[in-house]
Amino acid sequence: MKKISLLVVGVSLCFGHQALAVDFVRKNASTPEGQADVQALNVALKKMRELGCADPTSWYYQGAIHALPDKVENNTLCPQYVSYQTDLLTAWNNCTHDQAQIGQISPVEKLHFLLWHRLYISYFEKIVRKYSGKADFALPYWDYTDTSYRVMPALLRDKGTSLYEVARLPALNEGYAVGKAPSEDPKKRSEVDQALNLSDLMETRTFDVFSNNINNAPHGFMHDYIGGGFDDYEVYNPIYQKTMDGGLMSWVPSAGFDPVFWMHHAQIDRIWESWNYSEYGKKAPEKELINTPWPYVFFDGDGKKHSYTVAEAYKAAYNVNYAYDNLISVSTQSKDASHLAQSKPMPIPASKALKMVPVWTKSFNASPEQSELVLKPAALDRKSSKRLLIEAEPKSIVMQIDVSFDAKPNDFYLVYIKYPDGRLDKAGVMTFFGADHHADQHAGHTMKDGDMDKMMYTSFVYDVTDELESNEDYDIVIKSGNGSVVNIAVDKVSLFKYE
Repeated sequence: MKKISLLVVGVSLCFGHQALAVDFVRKNASTPEGQADVQALNVALKKMRELGCADPTSWYYQGAIHALPDKVENNTLCPQYVSYQTDLLTAWNNCTHDQAQIGQISPVEKLHFLLWHRLYISYFEKIVRKYSGKADFALPYWDYTDTSYRVMPALLRDKGTSLYEVARLPALNEGYAVGKAPSEDPKKRSEVDQALNLSDLMETRTFDVFSNNINNAPHGFMHDYIGGGFDDYEVYNPIYQKTMDGGLMSWVPSAGFDPVFWMHHAQIDRIWESWNYSEYGKKAPEKELINTPWPYVFFDGDGKKHSYTVAEAYKAAYNVNYAYDNLISVSTQSKDASHLAQSKPMPIPASKALKMVPVWTKSFNASPEQSELVLKPAALDRKSSKRLLIEAEPKSIVMQIDVSFDAKPNDFYLVYIKYPDGRLDKAGVMTFFGADHHADQHAGHTMKDGDMDKMMYTSFVYDVTDELESNEDYDIVIKSGNGSVVNIAVDKVSLFKYE
């Protein structure tokens, strides 16, 4: 990637399209300015936890809108919910973590992930506004990508609050920073820093690739990290009502029930908003969204249902009534993001209809017995890559890596382009949060633990325009973040150009 730096641009300058009509400001939960909103969230959640699970404004109902376990026997939190087949209430189980098919990324996930979660947390915000009594409440965010704020905000760690959840990585509840748990050696801490580094993400040139990448990291990474999913941490999960590997945030069906979920997704939304106003940002492709329908159904503070068509949801997602106290900006040697600091609102560029053209595809059967996997594109493939860059000026160059596995990996992987001189240039991150979600509901069968006949598949895409611009030969290196054996199989690697 180019030499870039990340910085923040202050609240008075960076409201973009919201500059003239913003009603609420989302603040950093770890700063003094954000404390009143964190406390308001605590007050509201205490009241929401006391409501019956059939109340659309209750803690349980709101978490269930994201997802639920397929079955919960003797459900003490919500006795009327036993099975998704018979007991789903309106809007339940609607998150966009849809299982991918072989050799492709779920179109629902790559297109709707950011927009659906934006509206979801915005309606939750309305409910908190009512129950907290704080008329100007805006959802605070946890800025874990900034090393200054890697410690989980204090009220989330306070056992006396409604924001505390025991089923998290214990080190986080004890006040250790992300990547600084006592069990983590210095090498792993370095890999955590790499996984949370936003530089390559913020250089992404197309919406679908950006959406896929932010979904993997920091989104999926932090879900698994917070839940202890990388640490083989066994804990009682009160939503499943059984002991499991990893806490609430590690599993899609229980993630929305941990209060940290809302601050986490406010941060994901903030990163997306920052990218929107960077030199690379683009709107989601509206036509593709409409052609890939998904339900948008939410409830406000009065329990009133709000249903959107995809076209209506698209409009709402790009016309919000809040802003962030600051946005993350990217500057490069050749360009900077000074337009973020202009006082006049700048429109987010629309996504043009780009054609995705294959350059080469290579099948692999690679599953090593070490913590690093090196993939070597054939000489012809390298020549094709060089010719692509020399003869054309594509909008972006994208690498897709298709992988398979028989159990959700308790690990994350860093993907690098390796040059002949040994330099490693990070292309992106692989995480597996949600990789096994909806396996039974959408495929018509039940995926049982240890069922070796039921393989799972997912694909990762990375914008490698900058990484390949030098026209050098290269290898692809996949490294375990935990330093353990890579336990996925790489089935195929493809290179595409968008033009």
